Amino acid sequence: MKDEEFSLQRRVTSHMVAESWKNIPHVSYLYEPDITDFYREYEALAQSRGAAGHRISLNTILLKVIVEGVKAAPGLNARISYNHRKGEGSLRQSGIINITIPWLLPDGRMITPVVQQVDTMTLNELSAGIMQLGE
Repeated sequence: MKDEEFSLQRRVTSHMVAESWKNIPHVSYLYEPDITDFYREYEALAQSRGAAGHRISLNTILLKVIVEGVKAAPGLNARISYNHRKGEGSLRQSGIINITIPWLLPDGRMITPVVQQVDTMTLNELSAGIMQLGE
């Protein structure tokens, strides 16, 4: 893990964002991208991997895309600690990528198991790991 204390600029920004968060109304935005081409590529990949004995789901592909995005932007794989009263904070980047996935049990309950060190897994290994969770 890599710890980085907040610079003066980040401290001021954090303080202002925290203040604004308490006082300004929030707005949400829902974006629905067209994934037609992505889905076609997934189907082709799933078919070719299936012929080789590997089952690949759309969720597995999406997890792999998220992992590659986090690898490209490691600042997203971090935990922020901020003390509003002192105006101090730090950012702790993690060297490994673990992903929690929602899992619906047969009785309708939801659990969230963690897939460990997905940054080191190939697509086939990630798929096999998720299938093991199902078992």
